[in-house]
Amino acid sequence: MRQPEDLGNFLLQALDRSPIGTAISGLDGRWFRVNRAFAQMVGYKPEELVGLGVADITHPADLEVDFDTMAKLRRGEIDSYQRAKRYIRKDGTFVVVRLNVSAIRDDDGVAIGYLAQVEDITERLRAEEALRKSESNFRRLFDQASDGIFISDVDSRYTDVNAAACQMLGFSRGEILGKTTADFIPMEDVPRLAEQTEQLLVHGRAETQEWKASRKDGGNISIEVSTKFLLDGRQVAFVRDISGRKRAEREREESLRWMHAVLEQSPVGLILLHGPNGERVEVNSRLQEMVGQPLERTEQLLEVVLNADGTPIPLHTCSFVKAMRGESSPGGERVLRHASGSLTPVVASCAPILGEGEDVLGVVIAMQDISAAKELERLRAEWSSVVAHDLRQPLGAISLSARQLARLTDDARLTLHFERILSSAQRLNRMVDDLMDLSRLDAHRLELVRRNVDLPALVRDSVERMALEAPDRPFELQVGADVPEAVADPDRIAQVMENLLTNAVKYGTNGTRISVSVEGESRQVAVAVTNDGAALAPEELSGLFQRFQRTSSARLQGIKGTGLGLYITRSLVEAHGGQIAAETSPAGRITFRFTLPAAS
Repeated sequence: MRQPEDLGNFLLQALDRSPIGTAISGLDGRWFRVNRAFAQMVGYKPEELVGLGVADITHPADLEVDFDTMAKLRRGEIDSYQRAKRYIRKDGTFVVVRLNVSAIRDDDGVAIGYLAQVEDITERLRAEEALRKSESNFRRLFDQASDGIFISDVDSRYTDVNAAACQMLGFSRGEILGKTTADFIPMEDVPRLAEQTEQLLVHGRAETQEWKASRKDGGNISIEVSTKFLLDGRQVAFVRDISGRKRAEREREESLRWMHAVLEQSPVGLILLHGPNGERVEVNSRLQEMVGQPLERTEQLLEVVLNADGTPIPLHTCSFVKAMRGESSPGGERVLRHASGSLTPVVASCAPILGEGEDVLGVVIAMQDISAAKELERLRAEWSSVVAHDLRQPLGAISLSARQLARLTDDARLTLHFERILSSAQRLNRMVDDLMDLSRLDAHRLELVRRNVDLPALVRDSVERMALEAPDRPFELQVGADVPEAVADPDRIAQVMENLLTNAVKYGTNGTRISVSVEGESRQVAVAVTNDGAALAPEELSGLFQRFQRTSSARLQGIKGTGLGLYITRSLVEAHGGQIAAETSPAGRITFRFTLPAAS
């Protein structure tokens, strides 16, 4: 190989162009030659560093070690040294370097200077620090993970596990390390483990599978395992304890079995519409028997469930459609059409099945066959009608005979007895009238002869008649201005007034005022009857208009009555298209208020 003619100049050029930072200094540490790599490293130009020394750009904390080591080099105690240190760059920032220093000696071995080679390791240190932090974070996440993590070597022996894995199996970390999966699963699952391992070798990842795992205490838990290979050949398994979930699933399946058993054995016909739009229909045996055909589509309900009078139910008013919107519907009378064409009266109720977020999951419909109850009701109504009709003739004869006998005698005692007979016959006749009205109402055969009625005049007549019958009770009538005529059957409204006024006399406190008012309201006329009496409990107030309902105070005072008057009154008012309600105060003042449509 041809040697350069000027070897010294060649070496200096090689030094200047070297990618490794290089500096030559005297024994005093001042540089007389630095290359471009070193100058760039510390942010200076090469010529700016000539004349400067180690002390000018070295971090003060690193100087003492530098001077001590350089002294050892100079004395020949060491041949060279290597250390990491910090230089202060021209812009004031720091750069961390790996420094290699050796002494330059003359032919006699005396040190005449130093040769320093410098490598910038700032980024490497940052990368190492980031790696340390990453490993620290990984370890923290590894140990704090809620799922068990098992890491095994190429021989499938565990080399690391986290705290969750130890807690899951009940073993310490030391007891698990060195073991294999086969040590913690039942023997019958070992063949399946071999299949999973083969799948892992072929695809690099095994499908998530469910296993049984044996705990240290001898118990078994259900786990869900997902396994994959790491780049270095190790395997990592992510394990989740699903014992609670499996237990919940078993309980849910058991509850479903119970529910289906109850549905099938229920004497009530039941329909389940699955999904917010009733995508699937499920019925129990009783409902199947009631309709005589399978129900597989929601639309079929409109064909088999009809109004009480046998007419189709409009879709927009259908209860199950409302339930799909989250609305519950109270029970109401309907009829079910059997495949043979026969109709079965039922009481139907419908309710949505809501999820945790109030989302509609489906609808449940209950159909109670009331054929027997309807037949009993028909027989009762027929019996009441027959009895009421057959009682009228003897009652008429009794009343007529009592009047005639009273006129034929001058004996005051006999006259008093005849009057009592006549009064009792009249009271019994009113009871017969109530029974007749009750039969008509139940049979929907009540006829109203409506016309425009001067309601203030009708109410005034009723008050005047009652005032004659109850002379010990003061009556007060107030009529508002411009009260319009009402559309009503005057005889039936007179019956309503008689019932309300009689009720006020019977149940009011003796000697107290009975107030009656008539007011015109928007498209209706309102009548109110107020009296003072015994205070009513809220539950008694809500049941006043039920048939055969009597208050506790009436029973205690022995006031006679059938409990039908207010029921018939409410039915008559509602038959006119009006409403009636009662209000009471703690002091015992009670007001009955009803409304009737005003004439147009």
